[in-house]
Amino acid sequence: MKLVMDNVQFSYDRGSPAERIVLDSVSLEVRERELLSIVGRTGSGKTTLGLVMAGLLSPARGRMTIEDASVGGSTVAREGITDDASIAIPATTGGRNTRTPRRKPTAKRGAEGVDVVMVFQFPESQFFEESVLGELAFGPSRLGLTGEAIQRRAVSAMQKVRLDFHALSTRSPLSLSDGEKRKVAIASALTCGPRFLILDEPTVSLDWEAAVHTFEVLRELTQSGVSVIVMTHEVEDVLAYSDRIAVLTEGRLVALGRLSRDEIYRVLSRDEAPTSGGSLTSRGRKS
Repeated sequence: MKLVMDNVQFSYDRGSPAERIVLDSVSLEVRERELLSIVGRTGSGKTTLGLVMAGLLSPARGRMTIEDASVGGSTVAREGITDDASIAIPATTGGRNTRTPRRKPTAKRGAEGVDVVMVFQFPESQFFEESVLGELAFGPSRLGLTGEAIQRRAVSAMQKVRLDFHALSTRSPLSLSDGEKRKVAIASALTCGPRFLILDEPTVSLDWEAAVHTFEVLRELTQSGVSVIVMTHEVEDVLAYSDRIAVLTEGRLVALGRLSRDEIYRVLSRDEAPTSGGSLTSRGRKS
């Protein structure tokens, strides 16, 4: 199973004098069971790339496919410009006020699940149910599941993100800590049974311990068969956990592979890499 982007271009305010090319000829392949991190400075196009991957925006040029080698076929998720309404989400939102799209799949596989789900940067902007259970139940109910089937998915998803379902299920998601909110948002995505899980800045606002736990959870998800794509500007955070790292600069994919810290900063044109004080290996840890 692969998610393949072929020569994808995307612009906001398309056809107007204010048109901005946000993604420029991006070609990328996300492999099965890998954790791929896409890093870049703020405004480099990471969130927009995630929205295109999730099928929430349609590219102006190029195409995105989900290829399943086990059946020898592929499913075209987005190809060319097909829907002007798809450009309504501005590049700078980071997912704010886009509650419904988080649950919108690229392709549906019946009650089994969906192909792609995206978790946005700010969990509180995604929550609209009164309880954690309500959040967890929303996705599978849209897939046609009911009762015990939803309960099983909810319990399993909470276990995968290392949260106690019975302790938290009746609580309001807005009453949780930042780390718990992030994990509930991930769990609610997992109840949809995605093959590809996209996360926009998953460690923003988290302390060292919560950030480490989040990445440990994401690594474990790849072992269970989910491909994970992390969008972040925090280069230091992803080095220890990523199978591959892609670098996005001004909408262009400029490097991809098992990149070292120095290689990433060199590509980003920094004179020298900063000290490791901001990395998950040291951030917030007491000596």
